[in-house]
Amino acid sequence: MRSFEKSDLYFVFFVSLFAFTFVHASRIFLTLYALKLGAQSAVVGMLAATYSAFPMILSWQAGRIADRIGSRRPLMFAGVCGGCGMLIPYAAPGLVSLFAAAALNGLAFTFLVVATQNLVGLLSTEENRTLNFSNYSLVVSTAAFLGPLFSGFSIDHGGYEVSCLYLFLMALAPVGMLAVWGGGLPAGTIKKRTSGGVKNMLLGSGLGRILTTSSLVITGIALFQFYLPIYGRGIGLSASAIGIVLAM
Repeated sequence: MRSFEKSDLYFVFFVSLFAFTFVHASRIFLTLYALKLGAQSAVVGMLAATYSAFPMILSWQAGRIADRIGSRRPLMFAGVCGGCGMLIPYAAPGLVSLFAAAALNGLAFTFLVVATQNLVGLLSTEENRTLNFSNYSLVVSTAAFLGPLFSGFSIDHGGYEVSCLYLFLMALAPVGMLAVWGGGLPAGTIKKRTSGGVKNMLLGSGLGRILTTSSLVITGIALFQFYLPIYGRGIGLSASAIGIVLAM
């Protein structure tokens, strides 16, 4: 069995930084673009729900796929989905295109968050696992800081169509990195389909309470990220200013 180097973990952190920066930038971008097109608050709420649809439905299956084939290909698939999502509103501006982009970006996020966490776990030992996940959390937090800034300033200085192309390139950057340097990442660890499902997992452990608590926290964060731009636009803030507030 191949022993993994610390550089493998740093590579995963670097990929995660680009990918999660794209995630946070695209969320803010889609909200601001919808407002620019005249969408009402209810429509923005529906856009947020569309973004979360695939993570809600497919996260369990995304984990099984990563177990069977490894995380490299799911991460590349996530990058392609995110990039394609940003090309749709570039090619055909409109609210329908934004909903399609939100769905594809949500699909990308589903595989991204499962695959990167899986890789950090596989590249860790019992002694350094807590430290490695703490560093992973710092990487994701840095991306949450950079994403809104990137989105806000790119909109103000380049416009929405140009920003679509910037985000397209950002989404594909991890794909290129994984294609060139990702061959040494852990392969699948489970070759056969395992029995059981979500219900058995939740009933057989204390995981249900953890998921309930984290779901409430994530819901609050998501509402803030999607609705603060509505308030910011209402009081006349620029996209850059809204990005700065969200980055805080």
